[in-house]
Amino acid sequence: MQRSLNSKQFQRLGDVFERIELFVLFPFLAENISTGRNSAKFTVKAWMKSPSHRKNILSKKYTQIGVGYYYSKNSEYGYYWVQDFGGY
Repeated sequence: MQRSLNSKQFQRLGDVFERIELFVLFPFLAENISTGRNSAKFTVKAWMKSPSHRKNILSKKYTQIGVGYYYSKNSEYGYYWVQDFGGY
């Protein structure tokens, strides 16, 4: 089943896990977020140096991943990265 949200619906949803669960139910969920790094290479290096982010990346309980990137030169951090993990 595919679902989509318009921008007003999306803004009313605060929690990332609530948004994910609109589309799929996973018993295990995690998220890594990074801002300000201008490449995927530097972002992943930083995540791998962080014990909690590294744990999310290497955990065997997560079997699905969604990755996002956004850039805006006029924003506070410029670069925005996200990994969402799910597993059964």
